[in-house]
Amino acid sequence: MIVLSVISSPRHLNKNVWGKGGIRAGSYKRHSVDRDVRFFVGWKVLGELFQKVDNPRYKEVGLFAFKCAGRITETLGCRKEMFVVDRKADFIMVRNFPVLKNFKVKDKFIICERCGAQNNKFEVQCYSCNANLLVTGKRKFITEKVHVTRLPFYIPLKEPFSEEMIPIIAKAKDYLFPSPYTERPYTRQWAWNVIKDYGRVVGLDSLYNHWFRSQRLTQVANEYGFDRDELKVFSGIKRDETLDKYVKKIATYMHKMGLMNTPQS
Repeated sequence: MIVLSVISSPRHLNKNVWGKGGIRAGSYKRHSVDRDVRFFVGWKVLGELFQKVDNPRYKEVGLFAFKCAGRITETLGCRKEMFVVDRKADFIMVRNFPVLKNFKVKDKFIICERCGAQNNKFEVQCYSCNANLLVTGKRKFITEKVHVTRLPFYIPLKEPFSEEMIPIIAKAKDYLFPSPYTERPYTRQWAWNVIKDYGRVVGLDSLYNHWFRSQRLTQVANEYGFDRDELKVFSGIKRDETLDKYVKKIATYMHKMGLMNTPQS
């Protein structure tokens, strides 16, 4: 197993390892997976990060977000029935993991910004005021949410921190992270508190919300040699371009460091 970091404590880490800050001076900075994804910080540093987080619930959410390569909000929606511990086979099977941000476009049209008329998506001239829609037109989409889950994937029990997942699963009645007030999953605002607390540990105002997901995908791509199809099953990502934002950047770094013979695509 390749451990890329030998730094003794997260507070000494270079900020480029962890990603850039998020919430600064009351403003939100939008992050890009392509720009902000960093190489895997290593199991030792990841363990030190979990140890330094004061709130045990925050630690559990970060642990599952990393292990399942999930978005924070997806992780908050985890249910007990999704996890099957098989000690004989030495893995945890995860099934029906929710996937957010899946929408289907039902219709498209063009709004004329001069008169406000709604035009057919193929029109180039507004039917109401005859304005050129190539200049004054603004495209609008009508979408509906599609409920999608990832294909089953497996977490080795021999891997660091896997055993810590089992008591969290065992004690849950339904949702792994229910709010004490509603018995529904915690909210997105609560999730931001999780991210900000992890950011405080490493000396940043906030880590961005895909940090745990990107760390896990870069780790399995380089340590386990996951190919593109395996990464798609594991992550729920369908587009090759999105996968390349995770894999190519890390593989190129590993190749430059002499840790891989050939870069992966």
